[in-house]
Amino acid sequence: MAILSTAGHAPSQVDLIQGLRPNGRLVAIAADHAPLEFSAEQLVFGRKSIAGWYSGHARDSEEAMAFAVLKGVRPMVETFPLDSAEETFLNMNKARYRVVLTL
Repeated sequence: MAILSTAGHAPSQVDLIQGLRPNGRLVAIAADHAPLEFSAEQLVFGRKSIAGWYSGHARDSEEAMAFAVLKGVRPMVETFPLDSAEETFLNMNKARYRVVLTL
């Protein structure tokens, strides 16, 4: 099992470690330049691992999207109407998932 972390928020990435099954891997493709602060026990017990991946090439995105379609991967998003964009922006620190503005 793997978790692909697209949210560049170090505390949230650390929280994801708990969601890994034994032998699971957290793959971070975004970063906020803050250190990941966690106990080695979070990895050792369950043989979990963390990896980073720079996904700056278009080919990487194409392959990721093809994999998502193949496996039925769906994003977890919060949607807000476009006319509430300013309020949504001011409350970004309360978002739990990727925020998407809709018409």
